[in-house]
Amino acid sequence: MKCQETYSVMERRLKLDDMNYYHTFFGGQIASDLDIVSSIASSKFCHAKTVTAAFDHIDFHAPAYEGDIIQCQAFVTGKGTRSFEVFSKITATDALHQNPRLIATAFMTFVLMEPQELPNIQPVTELEQLLCETYEIRRQLSSQYKPFIKKDLLC
Repeated sequence: MKCQETYSVMERRLKLDDMNYYHTFFGGQIASDLDIVSSIASSKFCHAKTVTAAFDHIDFHAPAYEGDIIQCQAFVTGKGTRSFEVFSKITATDALHQNPRLIATAFMTFVLMEPQELPNIQPVTELEQLLCETYEIRRQLSSQYKPFIKKDLLC
């Protein structure tokens, strides 16, 4: 399956309810929007019930403001046996100037609720190739720190 077949896109205008105390796009809402668009890419990839297992990484790059038009995009970048990774990003455009800005990027892991074979993922664009080629590195790094987090929670 090509990465493009898993693409998910959402657009909306930011409103007052989306803002934090500093009148910029609230980080919790950013995470929610990234999770929603990623879950749609997840469904397109495996046509099965999945859940978000982890926000492996999220970066906030620039603020967004009330009235901005945001676009959320996501696509699958790697797979394991029962889990797979989705890359997502949010850009914002000022409706008056039409200059898009990168607001946030994230890598998330989704898990199948019931076992099934996952399709292979085929990158086409330069970005897709870069992200798919580096999937195993991110997966190994993620697995190295997870045992410490669980251990600390049990103490």
